Amino acid sequence: MSLMIHRTIAVFATLMFAAGAWAEGLILGDPAPALQGKVTWLKGDPIDEFEEGNIYVLDFWATWCSPCIASIPHLNSIAQRHREDGVKVVGLAIWPRPGMAPTDEFVKGRGDGMDYYIAEDINGAAAEAYMNATNQQGIPTVMIVDREGRLAWLGHPSEMDPVLESVIDGSFDMELARRKSKLMREADAKLSRANELAALGMWDDAFEIVDEVIEMDHEVFGGYAVMKYQVLHVRLQREDDAAAYGRKALAGPLQNNLEALHQLAWFIIDAPIENPDYALARLVMDRAVKLTDGEDANILDTMAALSFVEGRADKAVTLQRRALELLEHEQLRGEFTERLEKYEAADQG
Repeated sequence: MSLMIHRTIAVFATLMFAAGAWAEGLILGDPAPALQGKVTWLKGDPIDEFEEGNIYVLDFWATWCSPCIASIPHLNSIAQRHREDGVKVVGLAIWPRPGMAPTDEFVKGRGDGMDYYIAEDINGAAAEAYMNATNQQGIPTVMIVDREGRLAWLGHPSEMDPVLESVIDGSFDMELARRKSKLMREADAKLSRANELAALGMWDDAFEIVDEVIEMDHEVFGGYAVMKYQVLHVRLQREDDAAAYGRKALAGPLQNNLEALHQLAWFIIDAPIENPDYALARLVMDRAVKLTDGEDANILDTMAALSFVEGRADKAVTLQRRALELLEHEQLRGEFTERLEKYEAADQG
């Protein structure tokens, strides 16, 4: 399972309707705030302004954050591999905690293992300008600033490679990214109201609002169909309603939303729920395979996991081997290999 899907399931486990991601402040396409006066530079020449023509990968991290530290080799690889493309990786240390390793000492100890720019937040100014302004509440978080100094993307470091490649080669669709951000801002008030109704136990009224949000744009808000399924199945224990809704959503908002299909399948496979609807997961993954022509490593990895929980270890082995052949992101290879070994052991046993 990708880090993205892990994180999504963790958010959905709250069984409420996430809101506020773009309620105010920065949205994609806005000029990125200058770093001058907001940070102390520890490594590399100060970057006070974002120079036109360069791309900046801003990594928000801290020495106390183990997932941040785990991302450092990937960021270092990005810095070295794309230096000639005008990409500058900047590690921005934020949110200090008592007793943590001092940032400057940590960076010195890493040497060439952190061969990119490093700066430390001054009194929370950088965190306020970026993390708070985009309502990001966890690290590591990466933000990409394009060649025109605009905020192009934000997310987990493990998910940035294809986006960064598109920013580098000029194929990144800033207009689409900005449209999605604006839609999220527009939906925020509706989702907040849905949460209020849900807190009062008025779930069907809340669902009506969520359905309105989903219909605003299936690509942007398809994930809320997954969330509605989860609420029906887990929070309300209306398994028949969940089963019916899942199939309805598959024919509607989920039909062409690969990420949401993936989320739903992994929830059914991996979440600690009674009576998992593997038949629905199979329908969902059949659609995902069709959308990707059976050539997506992550989708095949999920198909393998589904086959395994269905008791078909031999099929899981075949699918996982193919997933490893197609895998492009090396940071996932260990995870994929561990699952293959588990499937092989079960098949041989």
